Amino acid sequence: MIDLHRLVDELISQDISVEFLKEGQTYSLNSTPIAKLMLCLLGSVAEHFGFIHLLSGIYGHLRNDHAHRARLRSEEKEQDFLDPMAMISYAHRVIDRS
Repeated sequence: MIDLHRLVDELISQDISVEFLKEGQTYSLNSTPIAKLMLCLLGSVAEHFGFIHLLSGIYGHLRNDHAHRARLRSEEKEQDFLDPMAMISYAHRVIDRS
């Protein structure tokens, strides 16, 4: 969410308006404090749903029986197995912090 604020603030400082079409929100040098609050809410909701999609992908990866059967005799490298474990570890850290 900090990246979203930084990006919007940087564009606004260059006198560039930022408009989120789906949400119908526009941010510019003349934005009100309420508009800035809405930007915080937009960022929070987007971050929340992004994390939900990440967890759904991890779950789908682990519970996909077809993928498990195909991997039993596969020649995948160790790193190919460690990458999903790193993502699961990241998800656990995020959940622990919340």
